[in-house]
Amino acid sequence: HGQVCNDIWWCGLGNYWQTLVALCLLWSTLFVVLLQFYRLVRPVLERWPSTYREENSASWFAVNVQSTIHAASISILALRALASLRGAPHLGSFGGAGDDDSFRIASVRIANLSQVFHAYMIVDTGVTVFRKAMTLDYLLHHFVFCFFCWLLQFHCFATELAGYLLVMEVSTVFLNGFLFWRSRLGNEHWLVQFNFLFFAGAFIVFRLMGTTHIAWRFIANAIGSPEVFGDVPTTHLNLISCALVLAIGVQLYWAFGIGMKFAKFFATRGRVDAAEDAPKGAAQKGD
Repeated sequence: HGQVCNDIWWCGLGNYWQTLVALCLLWSTLFVVLLQFYRLVRPVLERWPSTYREENSASWFAVNVQSTIHAASISILALRALASLRGAPHLGSFGGAGDDDSFRIASVRIANLSQVFHAYMIVDTGVTVFRKAMTLDYLLHHFVFCFFCWLLQFHCFATELAGYLLVMEVSTVFLNGFLFWRSRLGNEHWLVQFNFLFFAGAFIVFRLMGTTHIAWRFIANAIGSPEVFGDVPTTHLNLISCALVLAIGVQLYWAFGIGMKFAKFFATRGRVDAAEDAPKGAAQKGD
């Protein structure tokens, strides 16, 4: 779509790989910087040591802080762009950006954010494997969303779908806060309870309701009105539709675990057995 391509960092094959590599290097550099920064904050954090040895490490600190920086910046900027897309014509939602300047600017912002997100997913996958913390559901989550990035960017379409997928990161901010402090302050502390409750709420609103809403709209159009997608092949529309169903399945799987913990949280008034709540890998550190 020529009307927006000139404003997108990664438009064109050469620019695509250059920006992806540059952003991967940026996220990798930030991780290394945070590893070193841990030395400065370690004396402060040692006032509230975690009951789990691995959570007192530089890599745990770096992973959680980097994840929070990524999630907060991506979700805030994506929410602003989605707000600007309200009232966009149907083509602006799922096809090209259209000619309206406000819709075009929002589309460009989401397109650029998708590349930042894509690079983070790649680096985070490598870091998680390096830390020997990878789990199957976590790997599947990253694979599905890297696939979304590649296919949506390849055709430069479905701006609103991409925006909805990006704002799911809102829940990650509160998840990271909960996971970082729960074993340092205890589940009865107000900060831990605050993060847990807001994480559960954000998960329901953005990951379950938001993703299901946009998936239903996308799939309905892919089946009933494929012309709104322009020259995007039907095969690719079907692949994205299947990936959306898979993504919702992963979210429902996580939601079941969250629901069980949510019930236990209130049944015990925040006193969850630490042995049962121990971290078991990547799924416990945020995405």
